[in-house]
Amino acid sequence: MRRGLPVRRGRTWREIQPCVWCARGLPAAFCASQIARGNGRIQGASRPQRGRTQGSAGQKGCGTESPGRSRTQGARRGGTKRAGATGTMNTDTAIQTVAIWQGPNIAFWMISLLVLGSGSVAALSRSIVVAAFSLFFTLLGMAGYYVLLGSSFLAVTQVIIYVGGILVLLMFGILLTARPMQRDPKDTRWLYLLAGMLSTLLFLMLAYLIWTIPWRAGPIQNPPAGDVRPIGHALLTTYLLPFEVAGMTLLLCLVGAAYLVRRRER
Repeated sequence: MRRGLPVRRGRTWREIQPCVWCARGLPAAFCASQIARGNGRIQGASRPQRGRTQGSAGQKGCGTESPGRSRTQGARRGGTKRAGATGTMNTDTAIQTVAIWQGPNIAFWMISLLVLGSGSVAALSRSIVVAAFSLFFTLLGMAGYYVLLGSSFLAVTQVIIYVGGILVLLMFGILLTARPMQRDPKDTRWLYLLAGMLSTLLFLMLAYLIWTIPWRAGPIQNPPAGDVRPIGHALLTTYLLPFEVAGMTLLLCLVGAAYLVRRRER
């Protein structure tokens, strides 16, 4: 102040230098980082718009930080984030891989190999005795599936009824009524062709259902161990028709086996 009159301070070089990072061509006085450092709001300077980079307390202003350094720090931050995301993905993949090779999953794959192998032998074998023995392992593997699902009652039922009852009855029927089959190979070619077409169609249908149905893993909802009341209620209400059809089929098999045995004795 001179002679009691205020003297206007001239602008410095930093105030008139354009701010490339904040105001994009406006003077550096408009940069919000200068205000955050405590320099106050300069007269005539408008508040910067939102969306432009604003500094925080303790940071350097736009005129004191070089663009190369800012870009380097940004690249480092981006690289750190990408490295963290990659590390997280690798950790998740490792966890999923370890979860696949747990005890229940290993048992599932072993039972699946047993079922698929024995089922293939039962379907492709020309010896009916070998096919019957292969069917034994297939039914036993199905009982293993019930054990993995936590339904011990159905597993025991599978072993007692199918493995111990139906299969033994089938073996007796084969051994008592087996006769040499003499057919012309030319007459059976169309049977192989028909079986291949039906098998291919069934495979395509199952593959389409597997890829289109949104499968969701949920908790296993089984009744308490030893409680078979829900199973009996479901068999006599919801699944009454399949239950009766299965019973009639077993009855017809028993009647047919008895008829063939008595006819051979005569």
